[in-house]
Amino acid sequence: KSEIFLEDDTKSDILEENNISTYKLIPEKFLNNNNKENNISNDDGSFIVDTPGIIHRHQMAHFVGPNDLKLVSPKKEIKPKTYQLNAGQTLFMGGLARLDYIQGDKQGMTGYFDNHLMIHRTKLEGADAFYAKHAGGLLTPPHADDMANFPKLVRKEFSIKDKSDIVFSGLGWVRVMNRGVVAAWVPEGVDVLIRKALV
Repeated sequence: KSEIFLEDDTKSDILEENNISTYKLIPEKFLNNNNKENNISNDDGSFIVDTPGIIHRHQMAHFVGPNDLKLVSPKKEIKPKTYQLNAGQTLFMGGLARLDYIQGDKQGMTGYFDNHLMIHRTKLEGADAFYAKHAGGLLTPPHADDMANFPKLVRKEFSIKDKSDIVFSGLGWVRVMNRGVVAAWVPEGVDVLIRKALV
């Protein structure tokens, strides 16, 4: 099954002329439409926009509403935030992702996310109930209106041997300084991986 991606203001003409009933809109933030040299005009008055980059389905941008896109695509320099964690504590990145510190000595973990994304620390023991109660409210984004369509969070465990980054695809990362075991939770379909620390 092929997918058709259209800008909002071009959809009606193209859909009618080609008898198309299924389509997806390209969020405006994904279009770099300021440079009209990238637009290819057709004889019928329509045009094709040559957008930069490739759509990566495994990134967080495809799981948030248009109003929350700014929180997964920072426009200003990110100010890292460090949290002192003991084993048995959890960090929530809004309601989008979660990092559990399962095993290891007390250590600082540094989050590299958009400056407006709220990070909440809580106990691992009650983290599932905390998420169930506060996702879409205290833990935003996603907002309450978007929770019905937001995928469930899935868990992936990592054993840390050296200073490493736990990367939440299209959202940011948490630097873990010392040995330990962590579990990262992301919406089903979003990638999470470990790499040697960049910073």
